[in-house]
Amino acid sequence: MAETLGSALSTLFSGRVSTSTRTPVQTTSSLGLSTKALANQALKIYNQAQTGLRQGDFSVFGEKLRQLKGILQDLAR
Repeated sequence: MAETLGSALSTLFSGRVSTSTRTPVQTTSSLGLSTKALANQALKIYNQAQTGLRQGDFSVFGEKLRQLKGILQDLAR
């Protein structure tokens, strides 16, 4: 049995273990917003859509759903 996790992984993968750390890449959308900003905006719009739905305001719900679709399409690019 290996004494450390690194040794165990090294044995398991025959020495092909990378110890490099990667910094997450912050991407931007076509609108110039970061992925995190788009996700926050999507959550805000989702919550607004849910409020409209609970209140029976289907025009607000539909509009917020269209906005959310646009953000999700932007994130998928």
